[in-house]
Amino acid sequence: MSSPLPRILIVDDEPSVRSAIRDFLSGEGYEVLEAQDGVSMHRALLENNVGIVLLDVMLSGESGLSLAQALRERDDVGLIMISALGAETDRDRHRHGQHAGVLGAEEGDAEARPGIGNDQKALA
Repeated sequence: MSSPLPRILIVDDEPSVRSAIRDFLSGEGYEVLEAQDGVSMHRALLENNVGIVLLDVMLSGESGLSLAQALRERDDVGLIMISALGAETDRDRHRHGQHAGVLGAEEGDAEARPGIGNDQKALA
């Protein structure tokens, strides 16, 4: 008998990103919750049994990195950092140091390319 899939919380300030990830994960059988910022993330964690948080690195408001640090103190939830560094303007800002230290990956690195395809492996 297989164990149930974990409930996943997507924390991203871009509705289109949340929607794309939600549609993909729901199609794979996961129950998915959404939060647009740190406040709604904390509320969702208090009100729900969440197994995995997908957290936007560059969240507006309270940063994804500071939220990640708070989540590290919990041992009951997994954390996967996500980024939508795909738009030309995002890549330009990254190259000019505005996101330095966040990803540290070169543009040609296959593991750093945005997309959902590799997420399925991480969640399996």
